[in-house]
Amino acid sequence: LNALDYLHSRKIVHRDLKPENILVQCREPANFCIKIADFRLAKGDSFLKTYCGTQLYAALEIWKNHPYTAKVDIWSLGVIAFKYAYGRL
Repeated sequence: LNALDYLHSRKIVHRDLKPENILVQCREPANFCIKIADFRLAKGDSFLKTYCGTQLYAALEIWKNHPYTAKVDIWSLGVIAFKYAYGRL
């Protein structure tokens, strides 16, 4: 969440958060680092309209080609958390 907060504080929206773009580096069982990868679709703007990302993890605003904000990354993160918690979507 810190990395996403950092991006959003600088008005950058990742726009393609999915499990493949979440990297976990384990140093020890209780000591790990989570990083975000693949910034090809990231854009610095507060009012976006372009359809992009991975459908399964994209927020409804993107699907419907409505204007959107950084909140779409929070939606994607929630979908990823659900998948990790329940093992499926």
